[in-house]
Amino acid sequence: MTAEIIVANKSGLAIAADSAVTVEQFHNGGMKQKVYNGANKLFMLSKYKPVGIMLYNTTTVGGVPWETIIKSVRQDISDKDFSKLDEYIEYFFRKTDSEAYLFPEDGVRQIVWVNAYKILNSIVESSSDKSDFSKRLDARIVELEKLDLVSGWTLSFGDEVIKVYKSEINVAINISVSPKGYLHGNRAKILRLLKLNFVKKARLSGYSGIVICGFGKEEMFPRVVEHYCDIVLCGKIRRWELGREAVNVSSPSLVMPFADTAVIRTIMEGVNPNYQSSMTRKLAEVLLAIPKELFAPITQLTDVEKDGYAQAAMGAMVSSLSTLLKGISSIRKEEYMEPIKRTIQVLPVSELAVVAETMISVSQIHKRMNPEIESVGGAIDVAVISKGDGFVWIKRKHYFDRDLNPGFIAKYLDK
Repeated sequence: MTAEIIVANKSGLAIAADSAVTVEQFHNGGMKQKVYNGANKLFMLSKYKPVGIMLYNTTTVGGVPWETIIKSVRQDISDKDFSKLDEYIEYFFRKTDSEAYLFPEDGVRQIVWVNAYKILNSIVESSSDKSDFSKRLDARIVELEKLDLVSGWTLSFGDEVIKVYKSEINVAINISVSPKGYLHGNRAKILRLLKLNFVKKARLSGYSGIVICGFGKEEMFPRVVEHYCDIVLCGKIRRWELGREAVNVSSPSLVMPFADTAVIRTIMEGVNPNYQSSMTRKLAEVLLAIPKELFAPITQLTDVEKDGYAQAAMGAMVSSLSTLLKGISSIRKEEYMEPIKRTIQVLPVSELAVVAETMISVSQIHKRMNPEIESVGGAIDVAVISKGDGFVWIKRKHYFDRDLNPGFIAKYLDK
């Protein structure tokens, strides 16, 4: 996990990210996690244009570090001057899909079998016997069939994936399903389950969030586009767009947290979102229990009449709860979010960087004081992107001493 943020107004945007990365590996029959605090997550997408890229969650795809991929593509993209940010995004993903050398086949195959194993093992672990396993397979297949296909992918492509990675899929089946005796009679369902998982918009573990932000040549205000990416199949990164935002006249500032967003949302909204969700659930439980308790002691009513009145009262309770939550949301927006956003819309880019770094620093402190795994930590990298100055580093960690590497500094801007 990680904590990252974009703070933007009409002058530009600031991006900040911690350095923590959670590494997951298959060991002794299970998946193990370990946190390191040296990951790079912010990059120039072009050394010469005002475009940056930020990643969160997993820092690899297809067994290759995103940093290596980004810097390889950057060599080709540096002399491009696209009119729109979307054109930079399209070029970036087109290059990753067309350059076969980026993803060595042995690494891709290993990732495929690990994901197949996780998909199957999650169903195996929740099944009590073969019959239950088969029913859960059916239920999950029905769920997957309702999802949209990954853009540009088809069920026929899914058949190709199953064929190409047949040996890896068999390994996953032999490790997860066969030892339980659940395979006989279910192989066709298992293959369909895996095919649908690979071509439908079903999230897999070990995904990466890719956020590309900045300006196209004809765009005066900054834009942000977020993509979901997870594995490489037959030379293509499985991905789809999660959302996009843009600074404009009606929305002159943005505060966009990514990954571990709870602390930043607490600052922005005045209440922890996890606490808000728990409170709403408890409030709903209490309110919906009142009608039944209220009518139960009335002996003049039959049980049918009591249920009828209780149902009518529950409808009123639900309506009242909805009104209450909308009112709370309005207060949260007017009293907490809007004042901060109004301030951000007039800040110079240097102050945007301060705000972004502070938000991540508070997230780190909160995570350090929390008994859970410290998945937000390490040095904070900060950069700003403006129309005139392009991508400018404010804070950046290095694994080497700059004074000892003049050759690197001299050639850095070479194409």
